[in-house]
Amino acid sequence: MEELKKIFVQNLLKAGYVKVDDKDRTILTDDGQKFLANQTKNAAIRVELAKLKNLEYRRSLERKTKSRSKKRKKKR
Repeated sequence: MEELKKIFVQNLLKAGYVKVDDKDRTILTDDGQKFLANQTKNAAIRVELAKLKNLEYRRSLERKTKSRSKKRKKKR
């Protein structure tokens, strides 16, 4: 696990998203801040899209249920 953390930080350093200070602490750069904001925005968009798809699916289930209940009533 520690090795994966090191690789992750090295990749962030290579990309220029973070830098290391004299106390070996990582500091977010301006590019890193922009990248993080963009990732957050994209994640929010994906969540909103999933909510809309879920709502659409639930409404379609409701329509199917209503249709089936009407057919049952007609058969009686």
